[in-house]
Amino acid sequence: MILVAPDKFKGSLSAAEAAAAMADGVRDACADAAVDVCPLADGGEGSGEILAAALGARRREVEALDALGRPRVAAWWLEAGTSTAIVEFAQIAPMVRGATVQDVLRATSYGVGQVLAAAAGAGARHVLLCCGGSGSVDGGAGCLQALGFEFIDRDGRRIDVPLGGEGLARVAGVQAPAAHVDVAIDVLCDVDNPLCGERGAAPVFAPQKGATAPEAVDALARNLTTWAGLAKRITGIRIADVAHGGAAGGVPAGLHAFTGARLLSGCEAIARAVRLEERMAAARLCLTGEGRLDAQTAGGKVVAGVARVARARGVPVVAFAGQVDGDAAVGEPLGLRAAIAISPAELDHASALARAAQLLRAAVGDYLRTVG
Repeated sequence: MILVAPDKFKGSLSAAEAAAAMADGVRDACADAAVDVCPLADGGEGSGEILAAALGARRREVEALDALGRPRVAAWWLEAGTSTAIVEFAQIAPMVRGATVQDVLRATSYGVGQVLAAAAGAGARHVLLCCGGSGSVDGGAGCLQALGFEFIDRDGRRIDVPLGGEGLARVAGVQAPAAHVDVAIDVLCDVDNPLCGERGAAPVFAPQKGATAPEAVDALARNLTTWAGLAKRITGIRIADVAHGGAAGGVPAGLHAFTGARLLSGCEAIARAVRLEERMAAARLCLTGEGRLDAQTAGGKVVAGVARVARARGVPVVAFAGQVDGDAAVGEPLGLRAAIAISPAELDHASALARAAQLLRAAVGDYLRTVG
């Protein structure tokens, strides 16, 4: 049995599409091979659909605000038997294509709170919140506003506009709602970065969202540090350096402090939902992959999680990616048998994205024919 367990190839293939292309490559090289197709996710884009399929949850829709405060229809899922909802950040307030520095400074997670509230109103008592691919860096303040928390400025006035990272500088106090949303939240995080510090949400991820000016990154970092201090004074909970707190612009940290949400590795939680360990035990080889393998891969990404499960079972793992930053430097610490870039060096980025399925299929087939 060959287990095919990739994440999405961002910008080109969903996890399911990547898994199908890899399975085709296996069959091209070994026509009679038994293949177990197991798309995965880490809490980022695509996590909701994978969890919904595993748990038998049904899709629902609700209007909510995106990261820039624009209304959009967002999908979420509900498994009525266990009253479990699945909410995916990337369905609501994802990164904004072509975002400016000012966009990132004002971007908010308010819409995520709106969907959480809608899920609770529909009868959910447990929410799996998939946090990754966000467009905001607000420490979860916007999300908490939508859940009914009141934010007070230095003049004692309530802040009525959805808060973004820049707006955190105005916050002097937070008041919990009189009627608390009665739902337990498990936050499935795509990275293990903390809220603050060198690996924090602002310096590591804000530039990826569009905050390319150093002064903007510094301002967001200062505001998140101040926010962490305020949260500690109000709740007694330290969130500045809690693992996973910096995912999705700090939403996990804010929810952890003010709602008691649990912060979990998205990769590990989704692996449990799809029974990855059980399926790995039946495999003789595992093929995984994602869009890029780099220094961040070990920090909660799918390839690292798959490699960890495979290592415990003694199953060799080969990873395929659109780009691999330093084959040995990425592959060896994870225990990969090989880390293979599917795109030829001479192929431009746009062409590689357009041909991703073909390139991935060919790379898998070529590798298996080479090793026999």
